[in-house]
Amino acid sequence: MKKNVVSTIILTVLLSLCVFSSALALEVKAGETFDITFTITSNPNKTVAGSVDVDYDSSVFQAIPNDAFDGSNLIFLGGLSGIAVGTPLDTISFSVKSGAAAGTYTISATSQNDDGVQVSSVSVTVVGDPSAPTPVDPEPGTEDCKHEKTTEKVTKQATCEEAGEKQFVCDKCGEVVKTEVIPALGHKWDAGKETTKATCEEKGVKTYTCQNDATHTKTETIPALGHDFKWKTVKEATAEAEGLRQSVCSRCGKVDKEEKIPKLTAQMMINNAICAQGLLLRDYRPDLTSRWYMVTPIDLSQDGVQEFRLIIGYTRYAGTVTVTVKDGKAAVNYKIQYPATMRDMAFTLLPDLDSLTNAELKKGQKTYKFGQEIDIASELNGDTSALLYVLGHGDYDYLTKDLDWFLPSSAAYRKVVEQLKTRME
Repeated sequence: MKKNVVSTIILTVLLSLCVFSSALALEVKAGETFDITFTITSNPNKTVAGSVDVDYDSSVFQAIPNDAFDGSNLIFLGGLSGIAVGTPLDTISFSVKSGAAAGTYTISATSQNDDGVQVSSVSVTVVGDPSAPTPVDPEPGTEDCKHEKTTEKVTKQATCEEAGEKQFVCDKCGEVVKTEVIPALGHKWDAGKETTKATCEEKGVKTYTCQNDATHTKTETIPALGHDFKWKTVKEATAEAEGLRQSVCSRCGKVDKEEKIPKLTAQMMINNAICAQGLLLRDYRPDLTSRWYMVTPIDLSQDGVQEFRLIIGYTRYAGTVTVTVKDGKAAVNYKIQYPATMRDMAFTLLPDLDSLTNAELKKGQKTYKFGQEIDIASELNGDTSALLYVLGHGDYDYLTKDLDWFLPSSAAYRKVVEQLKTRME
């Protein structure tokens, strides 16, 4: 007999509830509805309050929940002196299911403990349902059934983490011929959702939800973004006062460092071009520029670091640019030497000069971020004889003693030119 029993939480310190007593009797038919009022029949230990489980065959009866009864248990309350015998608990309505088998059944109230409290029970006789199929005597020889035809029946559904179970039942005699395990489904994770955003300094969290069961989730850490520092002029320099610039994170606004901008004098050179030392672009692509801009042939065939000096205004060395090659990738960085200042620094890597379409590196020309890893195979078609083109603008004091002079006619520079021309060829 299938039973509808759910354990229940006792409501007071004195609890330990029910055992049912002798049964009342009812006679009903399939489809009929009837009421049962449970009553306390014995309480020798003066239990004050509690709840009871209602026990009935759910294949025959359908319980109708109400305010005190949820279909499996009901709560009863008593006074401080205990629950008096004869105290009615509640009236519960039941209906007899269509097709219920004829027979006598007991509907009772029970509990997990035994302190002498007894609750009335009811004996219910079900008159056979005329629409129910007439029982058929077993076929002769079922005790020797060979189970030639069976029907598969799932007795426990598999979940993501737990295996299920299915039975093969003989169509003739009803015997369970064999039982098989249904493998656990395993999790089917979705694409994930960023539940905690990563910041410059704090890691984030990405949460994945199982598409088979939304109560199953897993998480993974999103790396912190790191700061993206860029120089920003906070105060412009004037002839009377120094200015100020700061290295500020573009994402969170954190200030990494700051520098003074020298006072403006008659010797200040404003908004001068900055390039990496190399060959004059106008000698090879006069269609692009007539300015002194330089392009630098580089070798990306071996891991290592190549360093080139930066030139500002075609008169002074103002820092360095480095090209680091490792595992088929290249990264470019630069450093400006004080008191020179810079802004809008940009660069590109080219497989050849025909790939340069805009000498000013404006819209339409592909550029990269400083520090970005550039895949040589995909970005340069695997050509390790590449061209580095750096272009920026900055200010410097023409009379400063802190920046070396760049002399286009010097023997040192002419030697560099000859070496770079060899690469160019």
